[in-house]
Amino acid sequence: MDYGFNEGRLFRYPHQPIQIFWFDRDEWLMLVVSYIASMQFGGITWAIVFPLSIAAIKIKRTKGRGFFRHTLYRLGFVEIYGYPNSSAKKLEE
Repeated sequence: MDYGFNEGRLFRYPHQPIQIFWFDRDEWLMLVVSYIASMQFGGITWAIVFPLSIAAIKIKRTKGRGFFRHTLYRLGFVEIYGYPNSSAKKLEE
């Protein structure tokens, strides 16, 4: 009786973030925000905002994991729970 131990399929990258098509969650967030901003402001905003978001995605992909989230934290847009605020000078664990 074969229980599938000799053959099987494992998920290759379980540590990677969730991806839908070519983009991960943060990249979808950038694209959706740029779409909403373009819809709100109209005009030539399409020609400015979407290339900026694509450039931001390319820059994000060259950086380490968590770059976008930590950048938002540094700018004060999101809170990372379990850590002190961004003005702390010293962290003791």
